[in-house]
Amino acid sequence: MHVSNITLKLIMRMWKFILLEIAIFAILVMLVSKNLYTKDNRIPVLLMNEDEDTLLTEQFEDYLSQYVKFSDGEIENESQLEEDLFYDNIKCVIRIPRYFTVNYLNGKPVDIMRNELTESQDTVLVDTLISKYLMVLKQCPNQGLPLEESIQVVEQMLSKEVMVLPVEKVLFKKEQFASCQNYMAYILLSIILLYTVSAIYYLRRDEIEKHNRIAPVAGNAIFRNAIFVCILVGLFLALFMGLLVSMIVGIGIHDKSVIMVIINELNYAIYCVAISSFIGMLIKSIKNIDSIGQLISLGITFLCGVFVKQDFLPDKVVLFTKYLPTFLYVKVNNAWSKAEGMDFHDYQAFILNEGMILCTSAIWILISLIIGEKKVKMDL
Repeated sequence: MHVSNITLKLIMRMWKFILLEIAIFAILVMLVSKNLYTKDNRIPVLLMNEDEDTLLTEQFEDYLSQYVKFSDGEIENESQLEEDLFYDNIKCVIRIPRYFTVNYLNGKPVDIMRNELTESQDTVLVDTLISKYLMVLKQCPNQGLPLEESIQVVEQMLSKEVMVLPVEKVLFKKEQFASCQNYMAYILLSIILLYTVSAIYYLRRDEIEKHNRIAPVAGNAIFRNAIFVCILVGLFLALFMGLLVSMIVGIGIHDKSVIMVIINELNYAIYCVAISSFIGMLIKSIKNIDSIGQLISLGITFLCGVFVKQDFLPDKVVLFTKYLPTFLYVKVNNAWSKAEGMDFHDYQAFILNEGMILCTSAIWILISLIIGEKKVKMDL
C-alpha cells in the first residue's frame, strides 16, 4: 500500500502535462467531429472531359455537382493522379469519353467511366449517381431531335425519377469515432509512457531504500505494486477519454459493438503501461524523457496506421508492424467502423486480436518485473 501511494504521488506530479494532453486531444476530436478540416462536405472528384464542351456534358456536370465537388487542380501525369488518390485529395476519377455527345445523338450506346483507388461509401455513391444518369439517357434516346430538345427531355426524365439523394452516412459517426479512437493511441501512449517511466525510474534509482526504511516491502512487490497502480490510472484515463470522445462525436455506448471498442482501448492502455514499465527499468536518465517519449509514441503510432490509413502503408512496413499491439488496436477500430453488423467471424477476430495484445502486455510486464527484482537486490 505504501509503494502504491508513492507511485500515485509520482504520477500526480505530472497532472499539468496530463491535462494539457487531454485538452489537445479534446480540441482535435471536436475539430474532427465538426468537420472543420473541409469547407465542403461534397465528395471530391476529378472530372476529365475528353469530349467537347457540349450541352449534354454541361448538363451531366450540373447534375453531378449537386453531390460532388470537382477538383480545380490540374493533373500533369499519372503519378500525380495516384498521389491525389492516395492522400484523399480526390476520391475517384470520372472520365467522359470522346464522341460522348455524338454517339448519343446517333443513338449509339454511351458510357461514363469511373476509376478509383479503393472502394468506399463515397465512391459507391458516385457510381450510383452515374448509373442513374446513364439509365435516364438510355430510357430517352435521341430520335433526331435537336440537342437542346433532347436535353430538355433528359431533364424532365430526371425530375420524374426518384433522385439519388446524398443519404446521411450511416457509418459517418462510426468513422469519426474510430478515427478519434486511433488518435487516442498516440495520446495514451504519450501520457502513460511519461508517468510510468518516471515512476519506475524514481522507485528504481534512489527511492527504494528510503521507502523500505519507512515501510518495508518485499523486493519483488515494489514494482508489482507500482505497475498495478499505473495500470489502474491508465485504465481510468482510457475510459475517461473514450467517454469524452463518445459525447463529443454523439455516439451512444449502449451498442455492443461500441463496448467492444471501449474494451479495445482499455486493453491498449494496459499494453502502454507494460511497454513503458520495461523502458523505465532500462533507462538511465529521464532528463529528456518527454522528448524521447514523444518520438517513441509518434513513431510507433505513425508506422501502425494512426495517421495514415493502414491500407496505404508500404508492404514492408506492414510486414514488420502487423503483429504490434498498436497496429492491432487500430485494425480493430477500423474494422468496427466499416461493419454494419457483427457476426461470429467478427467476434472471433476481435477475441484473437485482443488476446494477442493482452499476451504481449503480460510478457512485457513479466520481463519488467524480472529486471526490477534484480535491480532491487543489487540496490539493497
